[in-house]
Amino acid sequence: MYYVAGNIPDSGRSQWLHYLNEQRNGARFTVFSASEKWDDFLIEGLGDPLQQMERVSFFLGKEERDCGAAFDGVERFSEDDLQKSANFTEKYADEYWGGTGRFLKNGFGFKVLHEGVIASECVTIFCSERFAEVDIATHPDYRGRGFAVRCASAFIAHAIENRLKPRWDCDRQNDASIRLAEKLGFRPVKTYSLFVGKP
Repeated sequence: MYYVAGNIPDSGRSQWLHYLNEQRNGARFTVFSASEKWDDFLIEGLGDPLQQMERVSFFLGKEERDCGAAFDGVERFSEDDLQKSANFTEKYADEYWGGTGRFLKNGFGFKVLHEGVIASECVTIFCSERFAEVDIATHPDYRGRGFAVRCASAFIAHAIENRLKPRWDCDRQNDASIRLAEKLGFRPVKTYSLFVGKP
């Protein structure tokens, strides 16, 4: 994963692009772009097969939120859940965390069970000393029933208790995710491009 920002270099562009193209030898290649100028530079220099996605980045607002009974039925995500989950599996932990052990040691998550089914799950797709970025999924049969709010609220509370700032990113066209983020107190701060490619 790479992030490009600042001014596009005046010299050494071909070497820079050559380096990025060499990195496209794995199963996943991702570049976050900070501006339209970088977008154009990457499209022109990296070409196909590179998919551009528009994303929205959110930060949690400072206003107080009353979670109340939001945590009813919410449980901490465990190693066993990585084998049961339809979304956040051992493969997910390998791809984003470099293994199950690293996810369990450095990341965290929560789930909501309803009649023995995992109705909603919310885990860290990324976690640093300052930020915890949300990755959330709700079973199609249980959407619109408040399970995602309960699960994400537990995630947010845990992050804040551990002095982490929760972050939320999603595709610009993902209206459901945007509505959920805003319901939880997140506010959009930036739109950016994400480029994903395979070798």
